[in-house]
Amino acid sequence: MSAEGRLQIRHFHFQSSKGWVLTPIIAEYYSISDCIFTWPCALVLSCYLLSTCGIYTEGDQSITNDKTKSSMSICQGKHILELGSGTGLASVVAGHLNAKSCVMTDRSKEECAVVHQLMNYNIALNKLQTVIHTVNMLLVLYMYSNLYEYMYSNLYEYDIYV
Repeated sequence: MSAEGRLQIRHFHFQSSKGWVLTPIIAEYYSISDCIFTWPCALVLSCYLLSTCGIYTEGDQSITNDKTKSSMSICQGKHILELGSGTGLASVVAGHLNAKSCVMTDRSKEECAVVHQLMNYNIALNKLQTVIHTVNMLLVLYMYSNLYEYMYSNLYEYDIYV
């Protein structure tokens, strides 16, 4: 991330009907050449992942990341592959919901190093380094003729594709 850019930290709040709050922390990056922010579809996907656990709300509530409260999550114990992660909100939410592992993908490091720096920064912000990893898509496309071949050859490695 370059000096002319601006890093913005956002707290997304998900609150369950039982009163517990999940607050993933996501950094976004804005510069003249790059604009990496959390797309609305990532919020929708995160809400879907949380649908058995809570609902999305906004505000400055206290951060509570008690993983024992997410026992009904569809992510629990699953291996997840997120395609086009961007800031990685969906993987971060899945990680907080006890996913066994998450793999974030986006453009290759050679095409856009700032995306991969931001994904790794967001993994660290949420203390999920043991659960979430990033993949260099250029390496995947070098090893396989296309993304679909990669997905099919690793079909049983992942339980959920997002």
